[in-house]
Amino acid sequence: MPQSPSTGGFSRRAFIGGSGAAGLSLLLAACSTGNGTGSGQGTSSGGGALKFWNMPWGNTEFNVLDKKITLAYKPGSGLPSASYQVIQWANFTGTFSTAVASNTGPAVSSGGGTQAFLYASQGKIAYADHLLDTWKTNGLYNDFLPGVVSTMKTKAGYAAIPYNLDMRVLWYNQALFSKYDVQVPTDWDSYRTACAGLKKHGIYGYGSGSGAGNFTGSHVLVSHMINNGGGLFAADEQPNCVTPENIEAMDWVLGLVKDGYVDPACASYTAANVQAQYKALKFGMGFDTGGT
Repeated sequence: MPQSPSTGGFSRRAFIGGSGAAGLSLLLAACSTGNGTGSGQGTSSGGGALKFWNMPWGNTEFNVLDKKITLAYKPGSGLPSASYQVIQWANFTGTFSTAVASNTGPAVSSGGGTQAFLYASQGKIAYADHLLDTWKTNGLYNDFLPGVVSTMKTKAGYAAIPYNLDMRVLWYNQALFSKYDVQVPTDWDSYRTACAGLKKHGIYGYGSGSGAGNFTGSHVLVSHMINNGGGLFAADEQPNCVTPENIEAMDWVLGLVKDGYVDPACASYTAANVQAQYKALKFGMGFDTGGT
């Protein structure tokens, strides 16, 4: 089975934190009617149950158990019960944006890491400051890793609660590396060396895919930018993509493509296609989610 390498002692031009940035931080976000208070939205027609939307975070058993837990919620006197709906990753942005625009969105949801900030800027998020204050009194707040909650803070308040940290990490096939005496990379240059060693045996060293419904390919590119000191935004929260750090990261990827370390068909690969390539031993190394 593919394993992730050790992450110690990397330089700036290295794979920080296991070679993957937080390409998609998964949140728990509450929606509002536009005034940031959360009133009047997120209940079923007729003022019924509070709507909880969650994504498929695990295998087929995840949402089954998740729904069971949600429906087992026992509200206090005068409070509504909870309903549950699975929102698929395919076109999830369209599903949320349509619901938010029509004020038919959920009371609480998970979702992609930046969508809470988008809807907060539109006045569609009920800030979580009060909830966090209660968690500070009962000890639940201390269960979060240091610095994680603060990433959800905006000038107006906390737009979301950290729900999961979905890293983009480096995976490699131990058996192939051992068989062909390929060394596990610890920085960008040794990654190229490992790719060259795999290429001799017809194996691609930069496994990736960006086909229908597969967002991981683009997430990984952004993670390279962030790990090289760049990113998509400047300190003033304005878009700032064309930076020396970003260009250097993308030039590195383009170099892998030019040298034949990337499958030419990967732009059309779905997540299932990528997994099939790993199983067929056509991919020996690449970046993917921590749960791969």
